Amino acid sequence: MYVSPEMIAIAALSLATITGFAIAAYARFCLPQRSDYDDFRKELRAMRRVPTPGNGSVLPITSLTHTLPNALQHHPHHHTGEYAMPRFPAADRASVPQEQRAAFDALVASRGNIVPEMGPVAVQLHVPEIAQRGEILRAYLRADGSSLPDNIQELAMLTTARELDCQFIWHAHAAAGRRAGLSDTLVDALRDKQDLPALSAGESAVINYGREFFRTRRVSQAAFDAARAEFGDRGLVELTNLMGYYSVLAFNINAFEQLPPASDEPFLPV
Repeated sequence: MYVSPEMIAIAALSLATITGFAIAAYARFCLPQRSDYDDFRKELRAMRRVPTPGNGSVLPITSLTHTLPNALQHHPHHHTGEYAMPRFPAADRASVPQEQRAAFDALVASRGNIVPEMGPVAVQLHVPEIAQRGEILRAYLRADGSSLPDNIQELAMLTTARELDCQFIWHAHAAAGRRAGLSDTLVDALRDKQDLPALSAGESAVINYGREFFRTRRVSQAAFDAARAEFGDRGLVELTNLMGYYSVLAFNINAFEQLPPASDEPFLPV
């Protein structure tokens, strides 16, 4: 059968057109779109940390899983500044152990009847007794009775976040640390693992105490004595348990890949 040059040209043009449409459709519907990332970032940045009435605690941000396109939900980028999605769904009353539903109800009621969907308490709420008892310790260490000043508490939490590469805790407390009196130079150097500026005796005691323990699993006599001299026996026990409590939170956050709260703070280099 004779095939004219015109027929060949028409067939080639048709094939190119179909291929172009196929590539465009794949790019539009199968790959994550730049606007998806932009919308996700805008939604995160628009959210604010909401104080819980009466106790000064902070509610985690609302879950975004249901609002994100599938492509984004399966593209974690921990080390490139993108967000990974949590590994666990949010708890609900029906999913928790029946004998712990009273604890679930009490904790949710204490947070304005909002079920935490992000952060360490959202993980712990799957076993409500753990979440409820943890809140008692948190309330003492952060609000009710600690003798440590705010700047020392915030520095202890930031040191823990930095040593354990915990983006959530860092984003929850970096700005609060600055407001409590930590210098921008100190916070930025701590974040970026740079040489630290001149420190007060209290700041030095906290950072050395935390770094020694997290890096060596021990605290030298010199670091112990410096922290004890600075904060006293009571303050040293409170400091130790504050860092220990936030280590528990970091384990929950990092293991379950919880999203960091909305923040203008840069990510921790990890």
